[in-house]
Amino acid sequence: MGDDDWARAKISKRATINSMCDESDCGAHGVMFQVRAKTELIVDALWIAAGWKGKYSVTVYCTAEHQARRAWPMAPKLAPRKKLVELTVNEVSSLLESLDLSKFKNKWADIPINGARLATCLDGDDMPARHENLKKLGVAFVGHRDRLLATLYELMMDGVPLDILGEHGALDASKENKADWMKCGYATLTEPKRFVKVLLSKRLLLRPGSTQAFYIHSPDGYGSAIGYSTRTNWKSAENAHLQVLSGHITRSEEPLEELMPFEHNFTGRVDYGLTTKAVQELGGQ
Repeated sequence: MGDDDWARAKISKRATINSMCDESDCGAHGVMFQVRAKTELIVDALWIAAGWKGKYSVTVYCTAEHQARRAWPMAPKLAPRKKLVELTVNEVSSLLESLDLSKFKNKWADIPINGARLATCLDGDDMPARHENLKKLGVAFVGHRDRLLATLYELMMDGVPLDILGEHGALDASKENKADWMKCGYATLTEPKRFVKVLLSKRLLLRPGSTQAFYIHSPDGYGSAIGYSTRTNWKSAENAHLQVLSGHITRSEEPLEELMPFEHNFTGRVDYGLTTKAVQELGGQ
């Protein structure tokens, strides 16, 4: 199919797929997720919900067209992981790199701090006690402590993805380039956990096997604007036509900044349509 034929592709059958989780249990300034096409289809709308009560202005971004049409291998349902308490001193250093906290690597290696020692930072009945535990390890800035404690809690529950424990440590793939993203929709959220439909300004056409990423961001809401679920990382919602895959979140008021290195589940829906060619190939399914 040439570019001209592709641009004229017609929707013959519409459908909606719910994401991994129907309800959010947390909120963030920004939530990223991906969809992967199993057949030729057109994505033209998203349904999103606020994570908390309030009024939030929302911008939807999508990856540029050349990325969306690139065929990627199917992602695993569950990324290989290692228990936090089993990390070596070197693996703790890699974890710090993934959080942009390399400034503590040498000091923590000298102490030394392994995963078991790091897990003790979560000891204590309240947050002030846990902050004190990190202060004793030289983490003076409260923002760094907040980032570490939030991450350590998740790692204790879900384990540490092995792909951040390699030679370079950081999840380079999460360092998204702003030039690769374009704005494709706007909305205002007013009620928590109530879906709002966002019509995309441009139809996004995907060939079988290609992946399209979306990023939903709001500068409002003290980090609670966009609802997402923390329940299961790397889980995939899928049907015969499409997969919805987890992605990164951010607590930053600026879009595409400070993306967390761990995957979380988008809470919402994706509207799409099958092209005439796809309906014919599927025999009218």
